[in-house]
Amino acid sequence: MKSQLDYQLYVQRENDFRHEPYRRERSFYDLVINGNIEQLKDNQKKYSASPDDGKGRLSDDPVSNARYHMIINTALVSRECERAGLSHETAYTLSDLYIRRADRCTTVKGLHALNNEMSLEYAGLMRSLKPKLSPAVRRVSDYICDNLHKKITIDELAGFAGYNRSYLSVLFKSETGMTLCAFITHKRIETACNMLRSTRFGISEISQMLAFASQSRFCEVFRREKGITPARYRKENMH
Repeated sequence: MKSQLDYQLYVQRENDFRHEPYRRERSFYDLVINGNIEQLKDNQKKYSASPDDGKGRLSDDPVSNARYHMIINTALVSRECERAGLSHETAYTLSDLYIRRADRCTTVKGLHALNNEMSLEYAGLMRSLKPKLSPAVRRVSDYICDNLHKKITIDELAGFAGYNRSYLSVLFKSETGMTLCAFITHKRIETACNMLRSTRFGISEISQMLAFASQSRFCEVFRREKGITPARYRKENMH
């Protein structure tokens, strides 16, 4: 391996190739975790003609090379966002979904576009975070996200947080702008949207997995929140 490394370094010097400096990479992550969508879009336009500049060769096959870079970038972005306050399950589950999409993508152009979409979606999630959530509200919101597969009661959340239900309800609403029930519903529908876009689970299966009382109740809530039925949403957004 030492001889291979020496040879590769020689080839890169001969071709005047340098890996992207860390400061540029760090700048990209900072844009994502700060939710700076506008600057990210500007950078994507700026580098659209040469998106692979400064990227090492991970495979001799161009598509595989782009896919590996996409997967690595997604994994790193998810961890940067998780450290910056994004829910652990949200950060890692979104990463899983994008990596599965990268696995199905068969063109370099498509993988570059997917990488841009991924970074913008994470940036959007980071922008939507409330910057000054108290530790208790943060723990409760993470608990909700980790338990969308089962029925969640206000009393259960109050016991978890160590507060009475009235105080927790007022605190949560004042910091997030949403009631606990509305937040639970919002996260269930948000997760349902991801599942409809990126999986083959049936609507009945999704409603059960997200602890809705019935498929009809799921469809009713989904339509109220999104303005269309789950089936229509899937048809318009399936990847």
